[in-house]
Amino acid sequence: RVPAEFNISPYVQDGNNEIGIISGNGSGKRLETSANYPTPGAYIFSHPKIRIEDYTISFEPDSTGTHGIFDLAIVMNNSYNSSEEIFVGFDVYSPQKLEHFDVRPFTIPGNGRDTIRISQQIWRTTNHMWSDSKPGLYHGMLIVKRGNRFVEYIPYKVGFGTTEYKDGKIYRNGNAINIKAVRYHSSRDSKNLRSELSLLKNKGY
Repeated sequence: RVPAEFNISPYVQDGNNEIGIISGNGSGKRLETSANYPTPGAYIFSHPKIRIEDYTISFEPDSTGTHGIFDLAIVMNNSYNSSEEIFVGFDVYSPQKLEHFDVRPFTIPGNGRDTIRISQQIWRTTNHMWSDSKPGLYHGMLIVKRGNRFVEYIPYKVGFGTTEYKDGKIYRNGNAINIKAVRYHSSRDSKNLRSELSLLKNKGY
């Protein structure tokens, strides 16, 4: 019951295509569901020829402990034969306002990939540090523009702060985190899911 992706590009043809989902033992039993789980499903999507293949975000305090350093690494893939000049942009929002917006030009080699690295200081972010008691997130959008056309948008959310593992414990922003485990089957709809998670949180999980 975990997501899986398959590259079906070599098998797709122009016109209508038929796709079947088969369980591991061929009987279909593994696709059956219960009241605790949603019915399995599938969807198909395609990427543009020049696209974001992967990305990582690090958002930690700077050396002064007052501001934040937003580090972004984006793996770009170019399926065109020739090198392509693109514009990669991103914005950073706190719950209150837009904190930063930037668009920069890059050239990606033909039939290849390249990693774009961007580091940006975000002012006075320590007022909104993510913790287990205050799990507030920054959010934003990664964009890719080729010529005058936007070809890709990817939303993201990121918590600001530091996570460390030392002496057998996990520390968030210098404070030790006590992790508790509980057996739980998620609800079929988001409304009940949020309610059930809130009850677990109030019990200390």
